[in-house]
Amino acid sequence: MIHTFAAIYIGSYEVSIKIFEISGKKKIRDIDYIRSRIELGRDAYSKGSIGYELVEALCDTLAEYKKIMDGYRVDSYEAYAAAALRNAENELFILDQIRIRTGLLVKVLSNSEHRFISYKSVAMREDFERMIQKGAAVVDAGGGGTIAYIMANYGMEVIDSGIALLCMHAPYEVSSKADIYEAVKGYRAFLANA
Repeated sequence: MIHTFAAIYIGSYEVSIKIFEISGKKKIRDIDYIRSRIELGRDAYSKGSIGYELVEALCDTLAEYKKIMDGYRVDSYEAYAAAALRNAENELFILDQIRIRTGLLVKVLSNSEHRFISYKSVAMREDFERMIQKGAAVVDAGGGGTIAYIMANYGMEVIDSGIALLCMHAPYEVSSKADIYEAVKGYRAFLANA
């Protein structure tokens, strides 16, 4: 039996939907992928809340995505939102507007949940087993931080290093030249001996 599944992602700077066919043999086939640029993060990170115009654009886009889902006769869906919505003071209002205007229920992910789902999607790749035969590194360069410790819990050898202030949502943080210089020295030493 074939099921049709939709995955909706509400990010800081775009909203996307992917439609999949899933067969009984756990075969997953991409059917469609649509992205819409909506800069929720612009308001969330500078003002602390997401403005009315962006909420309107988000709801309109999600209503279109709902029509697409109906057209594909989607059996089930998951809709996730990340940091921009999680950090917005009007998060609950926006989630309510989405539910009222589209019928979609959106789950706002914690940073850890977001990273875990991202890593899980890497592990579901058809070529994942081949990739890890010789060793592999999963590098998360997301805006909310890396969580290499979770990968270590699954037996992967990891090193989580970086200058802690590198956060795309905090553009006013500063660092001394010494911090950056020492980090570069550390990266070079690690890579030279890898």
